[in-house]
Amino acid sequence: MKMSSSHAAGDVAAAHCRTDQYACGAAAESRHEVADVAAPPHSPAPPDGALRELGRQGRLGSGRVSRPPRYTAQAGLQRALFGAFWTSGQERMLSAEERTLLHQLRPSSPAAAQDCILFSDPNKDPDDVVSFVMAKQLEMLGLARVGHVVTTLGPHAVRAERAMLAKGVFGALGMPGVGVAIGRDYEIGARQADHGSFLARGQPLCAAHAAVGQDSLAGMRQSLRDASGKITLIAIAGMSDANALLVAEPDLVRQKVGRVVVMGGIARDKDDQGLVCPDDRAYNNHTDLAAARSFYRLAQHYGIPLRVVCKEAAYKAAVSPRFYDALAASGHPVGGYLRDIQKESLKTLWDRIGKREIGKLDERWFYSTFIARGGDAAGFEQWHAQRPPFEQIWGQVERLNLYDPLTLLAALDAPSQMLFKPLGAHAPGKPPVEVIGAEEVTSPDAARTLMAALSKLALATEIGYGAR
Repeated sequence: MKMSSSHAAGDVAAAHCRTDQYACGAAAESRHEVADVAAPPHSPAPPDGALRELGRQGRLGSGRVSRPPRYTAQAGLQRALFGAFWTSGQERMLSAEERTLLHQLRPSSPAAAQDCILFSDPNKDPDDVVSFVMAKQLEMLGLARVGHVVTTLGPHAVRAERAMLAKGVFGALGMPGVGVAIGRDYEIGARQADHGSFLARGQPLCAAHAAVGQDSLAGMRQSLRDASGKITLIAIAGMSDANALLVAEPDLVRQKVGRVVVMGGIARDKDDQGLVCPDDRAYNNHTDLAAARSFYRLAQHYGIPLRVVCKEAAYKAAVSPRFYDALAASGHPVGGYLRDIQKESLKTLWDRIGKREIGKLDERWFYSTFIARGGDAAGFEQWHAQRPPFEQIWGQVERLNLYDPLTLLAALDAPSQMLFKPLGAHAPGKPPVEVIGAEEVTSPDAARTLMAALSKLALATEIGYGAR
């Protein structure tokens, strides 16, 4: 459905984002429900040195998009080699479906990449880092440029670790120019145990503490001032820092921010001014609810288009563990980390459910969410009676959700037009607010295939690999 300006459309959008425990805002899980959901098997990882061999042969091809100012000569060479890849037999490293989708993206590449600032909480779940990996390939395609990342969630020491991980991952991806800053303090209270989770497996990828910024607001302010065009703000985590930017720099934000995209949810009812409100059950909203309410309100008050991606959208474009197996098969340390951290995150969730630590979530919910969605009562009883160990359960998982990578695609013009038809949720005469739920994901197979293709190619590119 196209964007609507009617109250009815807004009510429908809010309603279908709040369906029972799977509502866009349901936050009773350990982050969206902690994991991810079903894709077809992927082709093997690319041969070692494939792109480097193209460079030795001088097969640099043509049809490359212009190099953005921030690109180094090394990054320019990366993109040249990527152009050669598309004119060579190396397309065999992808499935036919993956090649087709990437070819469809190329003609729609804009004259200048879409600049983005990302608000993230990496190493709570794996999908934040999947977003970083995809961002590399989207940059090489000339579609996006993530210039700045702010890490949030947890006490200062944990936020610093998240920033160091993000900086290290971008370095390992050959993107050392991405600025990363530690997010600001916010009220945590009784939620500290959940917000302070940082999995030890991320430590080997962390950059030095001195490599990350200490003042997130100053970094965001400078990124906006330096931008030659409009910037997209993408919140795939709590909104403490994003809101601080809108509060502190209203004029600069109005001038430089072209769109705000959030992984979250919207409430059924609007406020007394007719503005869309955040659903207080959505994890990213609930993390700092006061900031989320202010952020949604100010974005609309400033007249900045707001797009909200719901959890149901990720359910519809879910992947299986084969997605992560393919990334690990690349041999890149980030790929191995992603596979291991996904498995570890799901095991942690399973263990916490067994200890009855997460509210209403139980084994039946786990089975329905990750193994056989649809409430197969007989199947669950038989499965549960076997008391399978987690290693056996991991082999049965079919549904893992890529919330944040899907939100990244929804924030960019070309992939968004391919995959989604956002629904208008704003009242007549109010600033545009769009929502993407399950019904607005028009091509779920294409979405999961594109996420796999972008991620596999990003990790297969070896020029600049390991730079930090």
